[in-house]
Order: sequence, then C-alpha cells, then structure tokens
Amino acid sequence: MIAFQKNNFIKRLVSRYCGELILGAIAGSIIWVILAWLTHLVVCFKAGSWGFLLAGAIFFPVALVHGTGVWVGMW
Repeated sequence: MIAFQKNNFIKRLVSRYCGELILGAIAGSIIWVILAWLTHLVVCFKAGSWGFLLAGAIFFPVALVHGTGVWVGMW
C-alpha cells in the first residue's frame, strides 16, 4: 500500500512540474553551450591555438567538448 502511495505521489509531482522541469533543462543546456563555447574561445586565444580555434568554429561540437573538458580539468 505504501509503495502505491509513493508512486502516485511521484506521478502527481512529475505531472504538476513537468513543464518547469523541461524549461529548466532547456535553459540549462543553452547556458552550458554558450559558456563552453566561450571557454573554448578564451583558451584558444590565450594559447594561440589558431587551428584548434578554427576547428571549433567549423565543427561546433569540438568547441563544446573542449570547453567542457577545460572545466573538468581534462585539458
């Protein structure tokens, strides 16, 4: 009986706040993309990596992976 009540509570909670959760995820993703790209630009300008800067400009995911990698200490 308790497990059923718990599932019912979770379903009501998700259905009530689903729109806000989706908007939050979209906003967070947009902020991550912009900040990762800016990090890529700053690091490439400071290091003088013009080829890598150009690669990030041509193929956008390269900039996102590089910017995120800088945050977590991979580069």
